[in-house]
Amino acid sequence: MNSAKSLSNPYTYRGMITDRANFYGRQGVIQYIRSSLLKKQCCALIGETKIGKSSILYHIWKTVGEDEAFRNLLVVYLDVSDTSVSSGPARFFRTVKDEVNRQLVRSSRPAIPIRETEDVYDNFRIFLLDLRDKGMTLSLLLDEFDTLAGSDKFGIEFRQFLRAQMLHEFSYVTATRADFESLFPEDVKAGLTSPWFNTFLMYRIGAFSIEEAREFIIQSSEKVAIPLRDYEQEIIALAGTHPLLLQITCGFYFELYSKGQLDTNAEKRTEKLKSLIAKDADLKFQLKLIWESLNEHERKAALRLAHGEPVREARILSLLIEKGYIRGENLFSKLFAGYVLSQNYDSSMRPPHSGDGRTKMELAVSCNLKRNLLSVTLNSEKSLLQTDDSSEPFDLVAEAYARRATEAAVSDDWRFHIKDIGGRGLYQDLFQKHRVLSNLYSQALGRIQGEEGNLSLVFKLAQREALRIPFEFLFDGQEYLVLKHPVSRFISGVSVPKSSLPELLSQRRERVNILLIASNTEPPIPGVDDEVRELNTLLPELLSEKGIECEVVCLPTEEATYERVRKELGRRRYHLLHYAGHGDHNPKMAEESAIYLWEKKRRQGDIKPITAASLGTLLRGSELRFAYFSCCLASEIAESEQLLSGDFLGIAEAAILAGVPAVLGYRWPVSDKGARMMAATFYKSFLECENLGEALLEARRELASEDKNDRTWMSPVLINQKS
Repeated sequence: MNSAKSLSNPYTYRGMITDRANFYGRQGVIQYIRSSLLKKQCCALIGETKIGKSSILYHIWKTVGEDEAFRNLLVVYLDVSDTSVSSGPARFFRTVKDEVNRQLVRSSRPAIPIRETEDVYDNFRIFLLDLRDKGMTLSLLLDEFDTLAGSDKFGIEFRQFLRAQMLHEFSYVTATRADFESLFPEDVKAGLTSPWFNTFLMYRIGAFSIEEAREFIIQSSEKVAIPLRDYEQEIIALAGTHPLLLQITCGFYFELYSKGQLDTNAEKRTEKLKSLIAKDADLKFQLKLIWESLNEHERKAALRLAHGEPVREARILSLLIEKGYIRGENLFSKLFAGYVLSQNYDSSMRPPHSGDGRTKMELAVSCNLKRNLLSVTLNSEKSLLQTDDSSEPFDLVAEAYARRATEAAVSDDWRFHIKDIGGRGLYQDLFQKHRVLSNLYSQALGRIQGEEGNLSLVFKLAQREALRIPFEFLFDGQEYLVLKHPVSRFISGVSVPKSSLPELLSQRRERVNILLIASNTEPPIPGVDDEVRELNTLLPELLSEKGIECEVVCLPTEEATYERVRKELGRRRYHLLHYAGHGDHNPKMAEESAIYLWEKKRRQGDIKPITAASLGTLLRGSELRFAYFSCCLASEIAESEQLLSGDFLGIAEAAILAGVPAVLGYRWPVSDKGARMMAATFYKSFLECENLGEALLEARRELASEDKNDRTWMSPVLINQKS
């Protein structure tokens, strides 16, 4: 067995990994890009410096030739930062053509004649046509593509030309540190109807997964016979799962081992590590890059976390988690935490690249089932990108997905149904089959990175039956979209002239009138009374903290009779209605959907329905701005017929048609604990941010983090006519 003392440190090389034996992890992104290449789909790989983008592209380039599926697809890797490539389009295209012919000759196929014409673009177009005539196509892997940003030689004409060549089955994958709109703002300002990057799928590359980090530590150290497996947790605590930080940290441990100092006690080992850390220039540079990539709000949050203080801004936490800079409740790396503490950050400092304030964006997806058409609009506070592609077919079968939602409701393995049977398929039918939607979604994700912002998804529905499509199930292969973005519905053609609840609260002038109703009918659901009692205490406290006067009428089951509820609703004075009890939906006759109440006090008499039609009459002309319809079951009750009796979609639609600006209703009944927690978390978040969609997102995330097997986080459906 080799001794570490006789080996040079294998972790000192910090450049692109060209040796396949030293390439670890990243199988998900590799498979994604290989699949994109075979589909002739352009793809953008976006990630920070030294995260591994170049190594990924190089690895793909070196391995696709072994796959028979790529025999007639020539893949060329180019480092665009190389001056021999970046001197101008003529040199760029000549380098590509030379590499294509080298590959052809190596595979015993004839080279493509290189014709010289005055027009370099026409010359390359002819080359692609000649290649296609021989049954072959071309894909480029363009590393360091952001080198071309701001270049006079590679302007809009160059990028639009690359886009146009997709007609010849030409595609390319780029690696950049930032999204295209940030790198090439001139393309946006030019007012092009379809900028070149509209054709791209975006893939954000971050740190390793925990499994990939462990694979790297264990396998790389075993090659040189050092026992880093025993220090795996220590290394990950120091470096997180960032590839370069892991490599540097493993190098420190190798140094200690080679000096016989690795097996000392933990305290002495820490002191030795501190000495190595302080001397490593590459480490300091990488930590500085990460710090400078954060905006002002993220830096302040990182500083609080480094000091062991909580961060309460859910939006900032979400961004830092998405970027991989938070693990558990702490910063992802002790090394980075130490760097943050050394900065003495002044909150008045602003990095030059960060924006002021929040950037809110809304991606509105209009679904017309009758005409089988889909259109998409992307709105931002800073700009407007609008695409109305009415020629794009939309062949989603609403009834099929509604049926899948019903099947999920009665399934023990409901998460399998919503993710693998419903969510993946729905994402594919909406996003992957509609390039406009896919591209605008990718653009929006790029624009909100690095800012305190949020992207809302709004599904605008032209027909009633579209209301039952479970958009909340959407699963992009990594996460449910309802845990990433505020998701809501909008019913087209319904005018709501009154102001929304957030608008009413922002005025701080009018007293807010609240009606809370609990209805514990058969089968028994005692948790509904606990829910409204808690809200009866919570809501006045929260509103008082904001300086808003309120009046709450709370009707527990003992008092919530059919006539009393009709009387209170008929007064038309309430701004907020919260109902907790049973409800059902009639998909064929939505007006017959109903909520249920006892005929007499103290749960006496018959159980009587207030149908959707009656509810609409009671609410029409009222002051109601928001209605919350909650349905819960005692945790031990979960029979199929009961699970099917909690769909509030018909009631929600009736309230919207009656002029209520926003309604939240449950798709399925949930546990009493889950319902109480959802309601309390939702209202706390709402009265902090005064945004219904963001409040629901925060509530979903909190419940999912508690127990993802509790269906409460998936059940709510928000219809918002004032998004």
